[in-house]
Amino acid sequence: MSLFKRRKMTTAPEMEMDIDNVDKEDFGTEIVVSENLGRDHLFNILDSIDREVESLRKHAKKLQEKRDELNTRIDMLKTDFITPNINDVDIEEMNFHLARVNDRLQTVNIDVKTIRDDSQIESIHLINNLIDEVIKFVDPIEKRKKCQQYLNSCSSSEIHFNEDGTNFVLIDKKFEGHLLSCALDDQKMIRKRLEALMQYMMKQMVSE
Repeated sequence: MSLFKRRKMTTAPEMEMDIDNVDKEDFGTEIVVSENLGRDHLFNILDSIDREVESLRKHAKKLQEKRDELNTRIDMLKTDFITPNINDVDIEEMNFHLARVNDRLQTVNIDVKTIRDDSQIESIHLINNLIDEVIKFVDPIEKRKKCQQYLNSCSSSEIHFNEDGTNFVLIDKKFEGHLLSCALDDQKMIRKRLEALMQYMMKQMVSE
């Protein structure tokens, strides 16, 4: 006979657990909490990425506006070369230099997409054509006047006085109609383009 008796292993009362009586909802709650924490963490990451994307778009738009401003200045210089004060040899040299600078500028490609419907695409195309036509004006007075009309059209007021307060310039209804049909981002871009154009022409007037 064995010197050792087989003992029935028992669990201490405080360690006993009746599996059948365990509240299964307790486990479910823990799982839901865990899932919520994971979901909240993912949403926080998405929100953070969303903010960075928006910041990137803003910086890209500023670079795009700067590129458009340089493009406008180059276009303005093309017409400024047509003057009796500059001889043909100098004009040829300036045009060569201008073409080189323009080629370098065209290597910078910044494209921040603006969501547009068909009507808005047509409107922004017409607006850009109208501004390009103004840039080609030879008469600087007419050029500034028309640009001021376009810029006034970006405001709610129909009559704007010049800085000296003596004359006023009405808005251009045709331009305003196309402008109001543009996407909001395009309207802001157009205003900034016209402001840059006016500033450039005012500097030219002072230098003259």
